[in-house]
Amino acid sequence: MGFLAGPVCGVMTHYSGNSKPCRDRMTAGQLACPYCADKWEPVWRGAVPIYDREYVRRWLWITEDYYEAVSEIPLHAQVSITRDKDTHAPAVIRPDNWRLSALPPSKDRAAPVDLMPFLLRVLWKDAELWSFAAQEAEPPPPPASSSSAPVAPFAGAMARIAEREKRDKEQREKDERKIGDTFLRLTNGKPTTNGKPKTS
Repeated sequence: MGFLAGPVCGVMTHYSGNSKPCRDRMTAGQLACPYCADKWEPVWRGAVPIYDREYVRRWLWITEDYYEAVSEIPLHAQVSITRDKDTHAPAVIRPDNWRLSALPPSKDRAAPVDLMPFLLRVLWKDAELWSFAAQEAEPPPPPASSSSAPVAPFAGAMARIAEREKRDKEQREKDERKIGDTFLRLTNGKPTTNGKPKTS
C-alpha cells in the first residue's frame, strides 16, 4: 500500500533488460535513437510516483492499459499496488479505501512529484536528452520561495508528441474504418471461399 505522489509521467521507451528512453519519439525526431536504429519498437510506459507506507518516495512503471485508471486517482489518495504476473511485471495501481492512516501534511509533499528530471538525470543519466528537455521547457513561473527544485522539463515537447500520437491514432482508425467499409461494400459483408472480396 501507499499514496499517489503525483501524475503519471508517460515516456516512450525501449526495453533491453531495463528501460531506455526512445530519444526519437521523446524529441519528435530531433535526437537520434540508437535503439530505433537497431529496429527496436518503442513502447509507452508510465512512471508513477508513490509514497510508501513509511512515507518514503518511490516510483513504479505501469503499462498503457492502466494509464486512464491511474490518472483518475486523486493526488495523495491511498492506493494498493500489485503485479499482474510476477515481480518483473509492470505494476497495477488501484485506489484503496482501507486507510490505515492519512498521509501526514508536509510542505515537502504538498506539490505533485514530477518524475521526468529523475528519469533523465538519475535513471537514464542522459545529459543530451536532459539538455534538450531544458531547452524545450516552458519559462519557469516567478519563484514563490527559495526552493531550488528543478523546473519540470518537456512541457512543450511532450505536449507536441502527445498531439502527434493522437493524430496518428485517429488517422489509423480512420484508415481501418475506410478499409472495413470498402470490404463490406465489395462483399456485402461476407468473404468468398478463398477469403478475398468479390470484384464483380
